[in-house]
Amino acid sequence: MGSQVVITEAGWTTASNGRGIETWNVSEELQAAYYEQLIEWTTNEKILTFVFEAFDEPWKGDDHPQEPEKHWGLFKVDRTPKLVMKELYKDCLLEHCV
Repeated sequence: MGSQVVITEAGWTTASNGRGIETWNVSEELQAAYYEQLIEWTTNEKILTFVFEAFDEPWKGDDHPQEPEKHWGLFKVDRTPKLVMKELYKDCLLEHCV
């Protein structure tokens, strides 16, 4: 009793080569649904949560382009928003976000 819960790493990948994470279980739509539910739950329960991660990181994992480690970002490597962030950044262009 009285202990605070903190989630230090929460996220959903948007690509997979099928090694470790099934390909049917990754997409921008699934990522968006996950975050919608996560934010609703953690807000209601007052649980501090850190999102993993802001941007895709193509240098992570193995050389396969669909390696899941490369695709956890809320934004693509070119800094354009994925579906989960599109409403918040609906006026975002590749060069400039307003």
